[in-house]
Amino acid sequence: MLDADGRRALLFVREIRSTDEGIAAQQGLRQLTNLLGLEGYEQTRLNTAAAELIREVGLPPGAALALDLCVVVDEGGCARALEVSLGVPSAILRRLRQSLSQGGADHPAGIVAARRLVDTLSLREAEGPPGVVMGMRLDRGTAAALHPVRLAEVASEMASQRPTDPRAEVERLTRELTRRDEMLRALRGELEDTNRGVMSLYAELDERAEYQRRAADLKSRVLSDMGHEMRTPIHSILSISQFLLQRLDGELTDEQDKQVRIIRNTARDLAQFIDDLLDLAKAQAGKVPVRIEQFAVAQLFNTLRGIFRPRAQDATVPLYFEDPPDLPPLVTDE
Repeated sequence: MLDADGRRALLFVREIRSTDEGIAAQQGLRQLTNLLGLEGYEQTRLNTAAAELIREVGLPPGAALALDLCVVVDEGGCARALEVSLGVPSAILRRLRQSLSQGGADHPAGIVAARRLVDTLSLREAEGPPGVVMGMRLDRGTAAALHPVRLAEVASEMASQRPTDPRAEVERLTRELTRRDEMLRALRGELEDTNRGVMSLYAELDERAEYQRRAADLKSRVLSDMGHEMRTPIHSILSISQFLLQRLDGELTDEQDKQVRIIRNTARDLAQFIDDLLDLAKAQAGKVPVRIEQFAVAQLFNTLRGIFRPRAQDATVPLYFEDPPDLPPLVTDE
């Protein structure tokens, strides 16, 4: 079964002299790839490449084509790749070389289409009879299953099979094409339904995004209006409490002074909270102005220290400020 150099196991040989023999050869190749355990898409690739090549070569008058399949093995007899060869006359080989050189971009020839389906494709001219050799690498699982014993079983099974009627193969191919057309129509319908669903989803997402944008704008306006409306009474409370603490309307008892200070501190905290709400509304509306200027970082930390130190006097957590060492002046929004 192995050739002279022990690197190829020949499993399939067919001579093609007529259209019926060409169909039978393609049928045998399909059966062999199925026995070898190739995946469905790999069988389709290899069988389609061989069919494209046979179609382009045609049936030369007075000559025969030779289609064979070998399994390329390593020194230990383990399979590594498949190799399909189509022996053709030298005159046809020259035409195939011209088709490859032209590329067939506009009207791809059979050999150009075959080259796109397999891993390797070359023209055999020097060693052996002239022909086209196509190679396909085997994945690790398939290669491991094709040990020498299995290859011998496949060769024996292929030798025992009788060729079927070519017309039955044509009918099978016709049924297969019809089935695939129906599958394509069903898939096209499912794709159209999916596209309609995606478009509906996009429309719903756009509608929700617009709703959220309007809600955010409304929230910002409510916060701004509420803040401005509350500022006036809060400032009135702050002013009146300040007048009372300054004794402008007469003396206060110690208890009255304490209560007025509580009122003023509470109003001041509430005013600060309102200012924070207004700043938040401005930030959400994108209306916070950016003031670029140069300032010293140490001076900024001194200001922060003065702001936070009174708040941390009664806190159980101590407050520490570490002055940044020798930082240059920054130019940004302080």
